[in-house]
Amino acid sequence: MSSFPVTSRQGSEVIEGVKTDFHISNYSDRTLVVVTQTGKPGTFIHVQRDSSSGRNGLSINVLVGKRDDVTMVYARQIAEVMHKRSQKPVLIAWECLLACSGSTESKGRLSVRPQ
Repeated sequence: MSSFPVTSRQGSEVIEGVKTDFHISNYSDRTLVVVTQTGKPGTFIHVQRDSSSGRNGLSINVLVGKRDDVTMVYARQIAEVMHKRSQKPVLIAWECLLACSGSTESKGRLSVRPQ
């Protein structure tokens, strides 16, 4: 059972002329991260630590939506930042026009920093 209140923070940034909204909610069992440029949640990705193979890697699974290389890279980057603060699994809702467009100019421009 989750403990309440759930701590949340949100904000927005303009990335290459497109407003990008961020929302992070910390639940007792996982962290929800929403990154959207359309106001919709888009693809849902579940990321957790995978220590079963002896390597301290990440297990990344697309639950609903499109699986592409760019989305997976951003999901890994977001989860790595979130795991610096907590080892809880991360559920990411991702809908970004710039990253999904495949433009080489936009790749790598979105950075997520812990506060």
